[in-house]
This record gives sequence, structure tokens and C-alpha cells, in this order.
Amino acid sequence: MTDWKAKWQDTMKDLEQKRDELRVQAHLAKSEAREELTRLEGKIDELKARANKAGDQAQDVMADVSKKADIIASELKESLARIKERMKTEGTK
Repeated sequence: MTDWKAKWQDTMKDLEQKRDELRVQAHLAKSEAREELTRLEGKIDELKARANKAGDQAQDVMADVSKKADIIASELKESLARIKERMKTEGTK
């Protein structure tokens, strides 16, 4: 076999081997990407669930705070009305 043919065959074998290695790496990269995407989707679902739960809890808390604020506002109005009435009656005496 001539020297250039041997070099050519060696070069081709080397290129084919590197190509095959790249194919395997590309396949593995696809698998890793799919696995990472699956993990990411799970984390997104978990985050959505936590956000929804927190939103529900916050809504419950806000409803409770609103009720208590209404009670306090009502008590303050009554107190102010009593003070105003006392001031009127004491001012006429």
C-alpha cells in the first residue's frame, strides 16, 4: 500500500471514530437535557402549587384581618360618638 493511502485510511478512521464519539456524546447530551427538563418541570409544578397555597392562605389571612379591622373601626366609631356626646353634655352644664 502506498504511503498516502495508508495516511488517508488512518485519517478517515480517525475522523469516523471522532464522528462516532460525537454521536454518542450528542445522544447522551439529549438524554441529559431531557432529564434536566423533567426536573425543571417538576420544580415549576412544585412552585405553582406552593404559590397557590400561599395565595389561598394569604387570602384567608386578609379576610380575617379585614373582619377584625371592621370590628375595630366600629368600636372606634362608637367610642368617638360617646366622647362627642359627653363633650356636648359637659359643655351644656
